[in-house]
Amino acid sequence: MKSLKLILFTLAMTFSGSVLFAQEATQSAEERATKQTEQMATDLSLNDEQKQKIYMINLGIIQKNDAVRSNDALSSELKTESVKQNDDARIQQIKSVLTPEQNTKFDMIEKMKFENRKVIQKQTIEPRKKN
Repeated sequence: MKSLKLILFTLAMTFSGSVLFAQEATQSAEERATKQTEQMATDLSLNDEQKQKIYMINLGIIQKNDAVRSNDALSSELKTESVKQNDDARIQQIKSVLTPEQNTKFDMIEKMKFENRKVIQKQTIEPRKKN
């Protein structure tokens, strides 16, 4: 029963991840930055000035990441490293806009995202190893 639940959860997460990826592929950088900023505004109670600054940060990083991902001259390892560096820069830029209380909450949200990614990655890699 436990393994059935795990399999169903893994399938659901894989399906939802592929749906999100497909949706992102059809959305413009501006639409993705708006969506990301609105989610952050809700989660962190951003004021209008913070929302505008964070939108510009999100948009810039999304555009950089899109350029990296579409650059066929780069290896997949270099693309991954570049995107990671861009995301690290995004986090540092955002932290400079937030209040100390918002920074604490932002850190918690980022940690939860990281942990969720690790769980999903582990669940998708482990079945491959067993075959």
